[in-house]
Amino acid sequence: SASSAGGLGGAGGVNSSNLTDPLATKIASKREELQNETLRIERALSALAKADSSLRVEESEAEHLRADVANASAKVDTVRQEAARAGARLAGLQHADDRKV
Repeated sequence: SASSAGGLGGAGGVNSSNLTDPLATKIASKREELQNETLRIERALSALAKADSSLRVEESEAEHLRADVANASAKVDTVRQEAARAGARLAGLQHADDRKV
């Protein structure tokens, strides 16, 4: 009875080490999966940061273009107003000439 208990204990020890090896392998495999996933996430975050940076540059350039367009529009409005005033003066001068004749 004692020897059979010892035999079971020995068998239990063998079973325990048999369980530990696959468990250690499984843990190592999961650890490697986690490392790979971490690298994938870090690469994705890096790509996202680059895209965000590019977008910010493009937004800044768009703001400058909007400002340039607004300035150009203001200049066009000023030129139109000056042209209208010049046209009115010219019409006034022509009308005065017509009355002289």
